[in-house]
Amino acid sequence: MVNNFKFPTTPLLLEHLLATTLGGPLYAAMSGLARPWQKRNTNMRLREDLRTLHRMLTLNMGKGFYSYALHQRAPDVWTDASRHDPNRGESYSGGGFLSACGRYSHFRFGRAFARSQLIDFMEGYTVLLAVQHLAPLWRHCKVTVWIDNSTFQQAGEGGRSRVERLNWLLRKLLILQVEYDFVLSYAWISTHDNYLADHLSRGRVDEFLQQVLSSGQLASGADLRAVGHPGEVVSLPRMGWDQ
Repeated sequence: MVNNFKFPTTPLLLEHLLATTLGGPLYAAMSGLARPWQKRNTNMRLREDLRTLHRMLTLNMGKGFYSYALHQRAPDVWTDASRHDPNRGESYSGGGFLSACGRYSHFRFGRAFARSQLIDFMEGYTVLLAVQHLAPLWRHCKVTVWIDNSTFQQAGEGGRSRVERLNWLLRKLLILQVEYDFVLSYAWISTHDNYLADHLSRGRVDEFLQQVLSSGQLASGADLRAVGHPGEVVSLPRMGWDQ
């Protein structure tokens, strides 16, 4: 049985991956195959999932951890996204993040992105961009990401979602964790307490800079600096299973 199989050199992340994001299509394909000679054709989704698993095992390079006890704690990260709401007079759609180490960034969602996507995907995509920027700093670390959207936070903590748009994000995040050898945990924070990331997500950079140093969110000795391309316009990503 797949759920009892343990890779001899694979970390807990990959077992978690099989049991959650990639496990569903594989279990569905196996369902009802009770005899050794029975076969079933694979579909595109399952083939792409198996390619993803192969990629992760390749990235893993035969190394792994069966415990995260020796992983160090990296600075926490706060993320937020906003979506235009004509009824409330809000025309800005964007995202932003802040790490306790002082690194931050913000961006604006393109018009097609903002029109077509729900806020849970925009929140999750903001987390993905933050992790892409910060992952090289997190090797052998555990990192807490604070999110004020409970839908994506619960999907991240559980490792899967009922909707494929969020599973696409979770798969990308799991690949980054294996590639850079770190572990993410997803924690909920109220919008009121997430005001710094909220400023960035709404393009209020001046307010962010005025309040960040006195917020208590930065670690001792943190070097406040923007990363990436602050203010850039982010386009809707291609979301095929091979992307």
